[in-house]
Amino acid sequence: MSTTLYTDIRAALTQRLGSLPQLPQVAWENTTFIPTVGKAYLAPCIIWSETNQAEIGAAGRNWEGGIYQIDAIYPPNEGPGPLNKIMGALKDHFKRGTSLLYNGLEVKIKKVYPGPQSITTAGIRQPITIVFQCQAPN
Repeated sequence: MSTTLYTDIRAALTQRLGSLPQLPQVAWENTTFIPTVGKAYLAPCIIWSETNQAEIGAAGRNWEGGIYQIDAIYPPNEGPGPLNKIMGALKDHFKRGTSLLYNGLEVKIKKVYPGPQSITTAGIRQPITIVFQCQAPN
């Protein structure tokens, strides 16, 4: 499983984001993306955390996890309404306790929260932090 572990975790999270109703454009990781001027988009990435031992012994399972960071980029002059709407939609879609299954691996969402906004030339950048973890073989 360790050869596909990170691919499976990423696929579970990506699949969940892709199923969000009324999904704006997405700048998927490591792909060419040119944002449409004046249109909102999402930019997800994974920030991996360290592996922790869940069970004793060489055959024991590990805790794997990290943060699925989704930056919502909204153009200027729209007011807070559209940004608040996508923040709420993402929080509901990835709510705490949500279980994502992919290739026999169960990824659990531990918590979701918005981070600090920043202003860019493209508009407002609002990170939504999704903390996840799963157990996987050593």
